[in-house]
Amino acid sequence: MTSIVRVVRALDFDRERIEFLLGEKALCLEHVEAPSILVDGIYRTSASRWLRRKHALRPVESAISTYAYRLAGYIAYLRNERGLIGTSEWSSDGFAVTSDDLRALYRSRQFEDATRVSSVSWRGVVVLGQRKLGLENDRAG
Repeated sequence: MTSIVRVVRALDFDRERIEFLLGEKALCLEHVEAPSILVDGIYRTSASRWLRRKHALRPVESAISTYAYRLAGYIAYLRNERGLIGTSEWSSDGFAVTSDDLRALYRSRQFEDATRVSSVSWRGVVVLGQRKLGLENDRAG
């Protein structure tokens, strides 16, 4: 089974509209500017916390987007190419990675034509790599 890894962003909502639609007082929630990562539709706690921390340290949109998409690609690679799918977040992909997995990722990014990164064609390769790895973009707002 191929895992779908998505980068998502929370939408800021109008509290009065929520109260009108639901007929109850809206909860007081903090709006998070940093992106989050979903793996097969499930919130990835560790990755999203890391992105939130990075955003707090350097709130630059281009930087945090780059971090988010690279991390999502890394998670997708570990799950889909290396088979690191555990029973929970804490026993899969980033927490179960070995040095062999890291060497395989390095080889795929340096030497394999379909996923190689170069200074001339990195944009096209990233798109191809995202499709190959099952990475999707859900950018709202």
